Amino acid sequence: PEGESILQRSLSGAALHGMRGLAEARVDALLADPPAEVRAEVIETMSRIDPEAYASAARVVWQADQRVRASAIDCPAMVLCGR
Repeated sequence: PEGESILQRSLSGAALHGMRGLAEARVDALLADPPAEVRAEVIETMSRIDPEAYASAARVVWQADQRVRASAIDCPAMVLCGR
């Protein structure tokens, strides 16, 4: 349900701040207390992502509705999610 709003925040963040700005804003949410060199490497790597490829991937992730596929799981499964 929140996928569309997350998608819009992601796309607008990339459009407003560029991929480097998006990377700098998101890196601390993605990594738990990384060493400075790891943080810098992740920012550099994310900065090189093509904006159109990022937008396409973001749409796939945040607009996909996997409820039908999930309902077909017929073995014990642990599903974890969080904020």
